[in-house]
Amino acid sequence: MAMFFLTTITFAHAQTQSNPVGSLNDLSVGLSPEIPQANQEVTLKLKTYLLNLSSADINWSIDGKSAQHGIGIDSFVFTTKGVGMPTTIDVSVLPVGGYVIKKSLTITPSSMDILWEATDSAVPPFYKGKALPTTEATIKYVAIPNMKTSSGTFVNPKDVMYNWSNNYELDSKSSGYGKDAYVFKMPFTDQKETVSVVGQMRGGGLSAQNEIQTSIYNPLVVWYLSSPLYGPQFDKAINSGYTVTSNDISVFAQPFFVSPKNILAKNLSYSWELNSQTLDAQTVPNVLILHRNDDNKGDAVVDLTINNSDKYLQELTSSLVLHLQ
Repeated sequence: MAMFFLTTITFAHAQTQSNPVGSLNDLSVGLSPEIPQANQEVTLKLKTYLLNLSSADINWSIDGKSAQHGIGIDSFVFTTKGVGMPTTIDVSVLPVGGYVIKKSLTITPSSMDILWEATDSAVPPFYKGKALPTTEATIKYVAIPNMKTSSGTFVNPKDVMYNWSNNYELDSKSSGYGKDAYVFKMPFTDQKETVSVVGQMRGGGLSAQNEIQTSIYNPLVVWYLSSPLYGPQFDKAINSGYTVTSNDISVFAQPFFVSPKNILAKNLSYSWELNSQTLDAQTVPNVLILHRNDDNKGDAVVDLTINNSDKYLQELTSSLVLHLQ
């Protein structure tokens, strides 16, 4: 991510057969990538429609030292320095029977980080992982620019112009000065979305960019035992099955990544089955309390379906096998 300045271009008289002004305006220098990052390999390429560069004597210099010289060398590769550390590239072009044309540019790398969170994705208390987005999830992106001026001071993020794009289409309504946050709702058709941002310091000069791909994940249910006294025992999941040795058991179904964060919200409905038999709605929608009246042994299968009335495709099912001993 970089800043570059095109300095005043000069030329020196060599011969009198060509038009120095026309040649000067026609010659330009392209960068790849256009906004270089710190410590990144960058290619400079001369562009012209009027000059024959293949026969021209071309000299490239970096920070005042000649680095590459020869006939027809119209490109130059170098590696940028760290954030805020400028590199000055000078190029001198002498066409056959023409004038010496000089150009200079300074590249000062900057960087741009993007953080994101799924703002309406449910996870249990004290969960150390990241809440992941599912179909139609709302995601908030925050851009963090790391730009240094020539004096060595960092640019205030609120003094940066942010241009946000979704799948490479500019979102002008969400772009502007100081708009370092971008909120986006994942569609239910695409599995991945690319969000990118280009930041430029007010008044021009420093600029930086970055992009991030966000994928859609499937919601899931994790099963835990539940205690009347202590509640869900989040220290150990029982998705692989559980051996029941008592007459009473209470299981807690924790949905991950559904929305909203409140798993007891009205838009979420819980439908229970035991051995394919529909059960009545539970007092606590995601907690199932079972009592065994006899000493029968074997396996019992608990099925749970969770529907989200606000998100058409956000439905999940899960099963738990109880081994009765």
